[in-house]
Amino acid sequence: MKNLFKVCVFSLISGALRGAQAIVRQSYPKALYVHCSSHCFNLALSDGCSVAEVRNCLGTIETVYNFFNFPKRQRVLEHEINKLEEKPKIEKLKRLCPTRWIQRHDAVNAFVSLLNPLINALFEISTWTDKKTATDAQLLSSAICQSSFLLCTFMVKYVFSLTLPLSKYLQTPNLDLSLALQSAENVNKSLTKMRQDDKKSFSDIYLETKRICDEFDITILQPRTTYRQINRNNVPGSSPEEYYRRAIYIPFLDQIIQAIDAKFLNHKNTLEPFQKLLCNNNSLDIKEVFNSTQQLLEFYELDDSGAMGEVILWVQFIKDKTEKPRSAIEALERCNKNLFPTIHKL
Repeated sequence: MKNLFKVCVFSLISGALRGAQAIVRQSYPKALYVHCSSHCFNLALSDGCSVAEVRNCLGTIETVYNFFNFPKRQRVLEHEINKLEEKPKIEKLKRLCPTRWIQRHDAVNAFVSLLNPLINALFEISTWTDKKTATDAQLLSSAICQSSFLLCTFMVKYVFSLTLPLSKYLQTPNLDLSLALQSAENVNKSLTKMRQDDKKSFSDIYLETKRICDEFDITILQPRTTYRQINRNNVPGSSPEEYYRRAIYIPFLDQIIQAIDAKFLNHKNTLEPFQKLLCNNNSLDIKEVFNSTQQLLEFYELDDSGAMGEVILWVQFIKDKTEKPRSAIEALERCNKNLFPTIHKL
Protein backbone atom coordinates (compact mmCIF):
# COMPACT_ATOMS: atom_id res chain seq x y z
CA MET A 1 0.00 0.00 0.00
CA LYS A 2 2.84 2.41 0.88
CA ASN A 3 4.60 1.73 -2.44
CA LEU A 4 1.32 2.25 -4.29
CA PHE A 5 0.87 5.58 -2.51
CA LYS A 6 4.40 6.67 -3.51
CA VAL A 7 3.73 5.74 -7.14
CA CYS A 8 0.46 7.69 -7.13
CA VAL A 9 2.07 10.80 -5.61
CA PHE A 10 4.99 10.59 -8.05
CA SER A 11 2.63 10.30 -11.04
CA LEU A 12 0.64 13.32 -9.83
CA ILE A 13 3.80 15.41 -10.10
CA SER A 14 5.71 13.90 -13.02
CA GLY A 15 2.87 12.61 -15.21
CA ALA A 16 3.42 13.88 -18.77
CA LEU A 17 -0.33 13.91 -19.54
CA ARG A 18 -2.18 14.87 -16.35
CA GLY A 19 0.53 15.51 -13.77
CA ALA A 20 1.61 18.85 -12.35
CA GLN A 21 4.39 18.83 -14.96
CA ALA A 22 1.80 18.77 -17.76
CA ILE A 23 -0.28 21.55 -16.17
CA VAL A 24 2.75 23.85 -15.85
CA ARG A 25 3.75 23.17 -19.46
CA GLN A 26 0.32 24.23 -20.70
CA SER A 27 1.27 27.78 -19.71
CA TYR A 28 5.05 27.43 -20.03
CA PRO A 29 5.85 24.87 -22.78
CA LYS A 30 9.60 25.34 -22.38
CA ALA A 31 9.65 24.67 -18.62
CA LEU A 32 12.15 21.92 -17.80
CA TYR A 33 11.17 19.15 -15.41
CA VAL A 34 13.86 17.82 -13.07
CA HIS A 35 13.52 15.53 -10.06
CA CYS A 36 13.90 16.91 -6.56
CA SER A 37 17.62 16.95 -5.67
CA SER A 38 16.98 15.62 -2.17
CA HIS A 39 14.91 12.75 -3.58
CA CYS A 40 17.63 11.97 -6.15
CA PHE A 41 20.22 11.84 -3.37
CA ASN A 42 18.03 9.55 -1.27
CA LEU A 43 17.66 7.22 -4.24
CA ALA A 44 21.43 7.29 -4.80
CA LEU A 45 22.09 6.29 -1.18
CA SER A 46 19.44 3.59 -1.44
CA ASP A 47 21.10 2.16 -4.55
CA GLY A 48 24.50 2.37 -2.85
CA CYS A 49 23.22 0.32 0.08
CA SER A 50 22.15 -2.50 -2.23
CA VAL A 51 25.40 -4.36 -1.45
CA ALA A 52 24.06 -7.55 0.17
CA GLU A 53 26.04 -7.31 3.42
CA VAL A 54 25.16 -3.64 3.91
CA ARG A 55 21.49 -4.25 3.07
CA ASN A 56 21.33 -7.13 5.56
CA CYS A 57 23.08 -5.04 8.21
CA LEU A 58 20.47 -2.26 7.92
CA GLY A 59 17.73 -4.90 8.00
CA THR A 60 19.11 -6.29 11.27
CA ILE A 61 19.24 -2.80 12.82
CA GLU A 62 15.58 -2.30 11.86
CA THR A 63 14.68 -5.70 13.36
CA VAL A 64 16.39 -4.75 16.64
CA TYR A 65 14.38 -1.53 16.77
CA ASN A 66 11.13 -3.45 16.23
CA PHE A 67 12.12 -6.03 18.87
CA PHE A 68 12.63 -3.39 21.57
CA ASN A 69 9.51 -1.49 20.61
CA PHE A 70 7.64 -3.08 23.55
CA PRO A 71 7.48 -1.56 27.07
CA LYS A 72 8.75 -4.63 28.95
CA ARG A 73 11.75 -5.11 26.65
CA GLN A 74 12.39 -1.37 26.58
CA ARG A 75 12.67 -1.34 30.37
CA VAL A 76 15.41 -3.98 30.21
CA LEU A 77 17.34 -1.82 27.75
CA GLU A 78 16.83 1.29 29.91
CA HIS A 79 18.12 -0.65 32.94
CA GLU A 80 21.30 -1.60 31.02
CA ILE A 81 21.77 2.01 29.91
CA ASN A 82 21.45 3.24 33.50
CA LYS A 83 24.18 0.79 34.57
CA LEU A 84 26.73 2.59 32.36
CA GLU A 85 29.23 4.78 34.20
CA GLU A 86 28.88 7.48 31.56
CA LYS A 87 25.38 7.94 30.19
CA PRO A 88 25.21 8.16 26.38
CA LYS A 89 23.75 11.29 24.77
CA ILE A 90 21.30 9.08 22.86
CA GLU A 91 19.14 6.90 25.11
CA LYS A 92 16.58 5.51 22.66
CA LEU A 93 16.75 3.51 19.46
CA LYS A 94 15.43 5.18 16.32
CA ARG A 95 13.58 3.71 13.40
CA LEU A 96 15.21 3.28 10.01
CA CYS A 97 12.95 5.38 7.80
CA PRO A 98 12.74 3.78 4.32
CA THR A 99 12.79 7.14 2.48
CA ARG A 100 14.39 9.81 4.68
CA TRP A 101 18.11 9.06 4.86
CA ILE A 102 18.69 11.74 7.48
CA GLN A 103 16.67 9.54 9.83
CA ARG A 104 18.61 6.48 8.69
CA HIS A 105 21.84 8.15 9.77
CA ASP A 106 20.27 8.98 13.14
CA ALA A 107 19.08 5.37 13.53
CA VAL A 108 22.53 3.89 12.79
CA ASN A 109 24.18 6.45 15.07
CA ALA A 110 21.77 5.60 17.92
CA PHE A 111 22.37 1.88 17.40
CA VAL A 112 26.16 2.29 17.63
CA SER A 113 25.87 4.54 20.71
CA LEU A 114 23.74 1.94 22.50
CA LEU A 115 25.57 -1.13 21.23
CA ASN A 116 26.93 -2.27 24.61
CA PRO A 117 23.66 -2.00 26.59
CA LEU A 118 21.81 -3.46 23.58
CA ILE A 119 23.88 -6.65 23.58
CA ASN A 120 23.62 -6.97 27.36
CA ALA A 121 19.84 -6.45 27.20
CA LEU A 122 19.49 -9.16 24.55
CA PHE A 123 21.55 -11.56 26.68
CA GLU A 124 19.22 -10.84 29.63
CA ILE A 125 16.01 -11.28 27.61
CA SER A 126 17.32 -14.57 26.13
CA THR A 127 17.00 -16.08 29.64
CA TRP A 128 13.27 -15.31 29.93
CA THR A 129 10.76 -18.14 30.23
CA ASP A 130 8.84 -16.77 27.25
CA LYS A 131 10.28 -19.11 24.60
CA LYS A 132 9.41 -16.99 21.56
CA THR A 133 10.86 -13.77 23.00
CA ALA A 134 13.92 -15.53 24.42
CA THR A 135 14.65 -17.27 21.10
CA ASP A 136 14.28 -14.01 19.14
CA ALA A 137 16.64 -12.27 21.56
CA GLN A 138 19.17 -15.08 21.22
CA LEU A 139 19.02 -14.93 17.41
CA LEU A 140 19.42 -11.14 17.39
CA SER A 141 22.35 -11.20 19.81
CA SER A 142 24.02 -13.86 17.65
CA ALA A 143 23.50 -11.72 14.53
CA ILE A 144 24.83 -8.56 16.20
CA CYS A 145 27.87 -10.31 17.64
CA GLN A 146 29.12 -11.31 14.20
CA SER A 147 32.28 -9.47 13.14
CA SER A 148 30.92 -9.01 9.60
CA PHE A 149 27.80 -7.27 10.94
CA LEU A 150 29.81 -4.96 13.20
CA LEU A 151 32.19 -4.04 10.38
CA CYS A 152 29.27 -3.22 8.08
CA THR A 153 27.64 -1.12 10.82
CA PHE A 154 30.74 1.03 11.30
CA MET A 155 31.24 1.32 7.53
CA VAL A 156 27.68 2.61 7.14
CA LYS A 157 28.07 4.98 10.10
CA TYR A 158 31.25 6.45 8.63
CA VAL A 159 29.86 6.91 5.11
CA PHE A 160 26.53 8.29 6.37
CA SER A 161 28.42 10.90 8.41
CA LEU A 162 29.77 12.25 5.09
CA THR A 163 26.41 12.25 3.34
CA LEU A 164 24.39 13.69 6.26
CA PRO A 165 25.33 17.38 5.74
CA LEU A 166 24.34 17.17 2.07
CA SER A 167 21.05 15.41 2.93
CA LYS A 168 20.19 18.30 5.25
CA TYR A 169 21.45 20.95 2.83
CA LEU A 170 19.36 19.61 -0.06
CA GLN A 171 16.20 20.26 1.99
CA THR A 172 16.85 23.98 2.53
CA PRO A 173 14.07 26.15 1.02
CA ASN A 174 16.19 28.50 -1.13
CA LEU A 175 18.52 25.92 -2.62
CA ASP A 176 19.59 26.54 -6.21
CA LEU A 177 19.98 23.62 -8.62
CA SER A 178 23.58 24.57 -9.41
CA LEU A 179 24.47 24.60 -5.70
CA ALA A 180 22.76 21.24 -5.23
CA LEU A 181 24.80 19.76 -8.06
CA GLN A 182 28.03 21.30 -6.78
CA SER A 183 27.36 19.94 -3.28
CA ALA A 184 26.68 16.44 -4.63
CA GLU A 185 29.94 16.57 -6.58
CA ASN A 186 31.83 17.61 -3.43
CA VAL A 187 30.46 14.58 -1.56
CA ASN A 188 31.44 12.36 -4.47
CA LYS A 189 34.97 13.79 -4.40
CA SER A 190 35.26 12.94 -0.69
CA LEU A 191 33.98 9.41 -1.29
CA THR A 192 36.30 9.01 -4.29
CA LYS A 193 39.24 10.09 -2.16
CA MET A 194 38.28 7.44 0.41
CA ARG A 195 38.07 4.91 -2.40
CA GLN A 196 41.49 5.84 -3.78
CA ASP A 197 43.05 5.61 -0.32
CA ASP A 198 40.90 2.65 0.73
CA LYS A 199 43.59 0.96 2.84
CA LYS A 200 43.96 3.93 5.18
CA SER A 201 40.26 4.89 5.34
CA PHE A 202 39.20 1.29 6.02
CA SER A 203 41.97 0.78 8.58
CA ASP A 204 40.34 3.40 10.86
CA ILE A 205 36.98 1.63 10.59
CA TYR A 206 38.57 -1.78 11.17
CA LEU A 207 40.41 -0.65 14.32
CA GLU A 208 37.25 0.87 15.80
CA THR A 209 35.32 -2.33 15.10
CA LYS A 210 38.10 -4.47 16.57
CA ARG A 211 37.95 -2.47 19.79
CA ILE A 212 34.23 -3.28 20.15
CA CYS A 213 34.84 -6.93 19.23
CA ASP A 214 37.54 -7.22 21.90
CA GLU A 215 35.10 -5.94 24.54
CA PHE A 216 32.72 -8.82 23.80
CA ASP A 217 35.32 -11.49 23.06
CA ILE A 218 34.37 -11.56 19.38
CA THR A 219 37.04 -12.77 16.96
CA ILE A 220 37.11 -11.13 13.54
CA LEU A 221 37.17 -14.13 11.24
CA GLN A 222 37.66 -14.31 7.52
CA PRO A 223 34.98 -16.45 5.79
CA ARG A 224 36.19 -19.59 4.14
CA THR A 225 36.69 -19.19 0.40
CA THR A 226 35.81 -22.00 -1.97
CA TYR A 227 36.29 -22.69 -5.64
CA ARG A 228 32.69 -21.82 -6.38
CA GLN A 229 30.58 -19.49 -4.25
CA ILE A 230 27.33 -17.79 -5.29
CA ASN A 231 25.74 -16.72 -2.00
CA ARG A 232 28.42 -14.33 -0.72
CA ASN A 233 31.64 -12.59 -1.77
CA ASN A 234 34.45 -15.02 -2.46
CA VAL A 235 37.35 -12.60 -2.96
CA PRO A 236 40.82 -13.65 -1.79
CA GLY A 237 42.43 -11.93 1.18
CA SER A 238 45.58 -12.55 3.20
CA SER A 239 43.90 -11.28 6.40
CA PRO A 240 40.37 -10.53 7.68
CA GLU A 241 41.03 -6.79 7.25
CA GLU A 242 42.02 -7.21 3.61
CA TYR A 243 39.11 -9.56 2.93
CA TYR A 244 36.41 -7.23 4.31
CA ARG A 245 37.99 -4.22 2.65
CA ARG A 246 37.91 -5.89 -0.75
CA ALA A 247 34.65 -7.82 -0.33
CA ILE A 248 32.40 -5.16 1.23
CA TYR A 249 34.02 -1.75 1.76
CA ILE A 250 35.23 -1.12 -1.80
CA PRO A 251 31.99 -2.37 -3.49
CA PHE A 252 29.95 -0.25 -1.03
CA LEU A 253 31.88 2.93 -1.90
CA ASP A 254 31.82 2.14 -5.64
CA GLN A 255 28.05 1.64 -5.58
CA ILE A 256 27.36 4.97 -3.84
CA ILE A 257 29.78 6.93 -6.07
CA GLN A 258 28.25 5.46 -9.23
CA ALA A 259 24.68 5.96 -7.96
CA ILE A 260 25.23 9.65 -7.15
CA ASP A 261 26.73 10.19 -10.62
CA ALA A 262 23.82 8.41 -12.28
CA LYS A 263 21.04 10.12 -10.31
CA PHE A 264 22.45 13.61 -10.87
CA LEU A 265 23.30 13.08 -14.56
CA ASN A 266 19.94 14.53 -15.62
CA HIS A 267 20.65 17.60 -13.50
CA LYS A 268 24.08 18.00 -15.10
CA ASN A 269 22.68 17.83 -18.62
CA THR A 270 19.93 20.33 -17.80
CA LEU A 271 22.21 22.76 -16.03
CA GLU A 272 25.30 22.70 -18.25
CA PRO A 273 24.32 25.51 -20.69
CA PHE A 274 23.09 27.71 -17.82
CA GLN A 275 26.20 27.00 -15.75
CA LYS A 276 28.39 28.73 -18.35
CA LEU A 277 26.44 31.96 -17.82
CA LEU A 278 27.58 32.05 -14.18
CA CYS A 279 31.19 32.40 -15.41
CA ASN A 280 32.58 30.77 -12.26
CA ASN A 281 35.78 29.85 -14.08
CA ASN A 282 38.07 32.85 -14.72
CA SER A 283 39.73 31.07 -17.63
CA LEU A 284 36.39 30.40 -19.35
CA ASP A 285 36.48 31.26 -23.05
CA ILE A 286 33.94 33.86 -24.22
CA LYS A 287 33.16 31.60 -27.17
CA GLU A 288 32.09 28.84 -24.77
CA VAL A 289 29.72 31.23 -23.01
CA PHE A 290 28.39 32.50 -26.33
CA ASN A 291 27.82 28.96 -27.70
CA SER A 292 25.87 28.03 -24.54
CA THR A 293 23.90 31.27 -24.76
CA GLN A 294 23.12 30.57 -28.44
CA GLN A 295 21.94 27.05 -27.51
CA LEU A 296 19.58 28.47 -24.86
CA LEU A 297 18.28 31.20 -27.17
CA GLU A 298 17.39 28.61 -29.80
CA PHE A 299 15.70 26.37 -27.23
CA TYR A 300 13.61 29.21 -25.78
CA GLU A 301 13.08 30.78 -29.24
CA LEU A 302 14.39 34.18 -28.13
CA ASP A 303 15.85 36.97 -30.29
CA ASP A 304 19.62 36.52 -30.58
CA SER A 305 20.42 39.94 -32.06
CA GLY A 306 23.02 41.63 -29.91
CA ALA A 307 23.60 38.49 -27.85
CA MET A 308 27.33 38.34 -28.68
CA GLY A 309 27.89 41.88 -27.41
CA GLU A 310 26.00 41.11 -24.21
CA VAL A 311 28.06 37.99 -23.62
CA ILE A 312 31.35 39.88 -24.00
CA LEU A 313 30.24 42.60 -21.57
CA TRP A 314 28.71 40.08 -19.12
CA VAL A 315 31.85 37.90 -18.96
CA GLN A 316 34.01 40.97 -18.36
CA PHE A 317 31.55 42.26 -15.75
CA ILE A 318 31.74 38.97 -13.80
CA LYS A 319 35.52 38.67 -14.14
CA ASP A 320 35.96 42.11 -12.59
CA LYS A 321 34.04 41.00 -9.48
CA THR A 322 36.01 39.66 -6.53
CA GLU A 323 33.22 37.25 -5.58
CA LYS A 324 31.67 35.31 -8.43
CA PRO A 325 27.95 34.39 -8.31
CA ARG A 326 27.55 30.85 -6.99
CA SER A 327 23.97 30.38 -8.14
CA ALA A 328 21.45 31.62 -10.68
CA ILE A 329 19.71 33.61 -7.93
CA GLU A 330 22.90 35.50 -7.08
CA ALA A 331 23.67 36.06 -10.78
CA LEU A 332 20.16 37.41 -11.37
CA GLU A 333 20.57 39.92 -8.54
CA ARG A 334 23.75 41.28 -10.15
CA CYS A 335 22.44 41.23 -13.72
CA ASN A 336 21.22 44.69 -14.82
CA LYS A 337 18.05 44.15 -16.83
CA ASN A 338 18.65 47.24 -19.01
CA LEU A 339 22.32 46.48 -19.69
CA PHE A 340 21.97 42.70 -20.15
CA PRO A 341 18.33 42.09 -21.21
CA THR A 342 18.97 38.71 -22.89
CA ILE A 343 21.20 37.37 -20.11
CA HIS A 344 18.70 38.60 -17.51
CA LYS A 345 15.85 36.77 -19.25
CA LEU A 346 17.81 33.53 -19.42
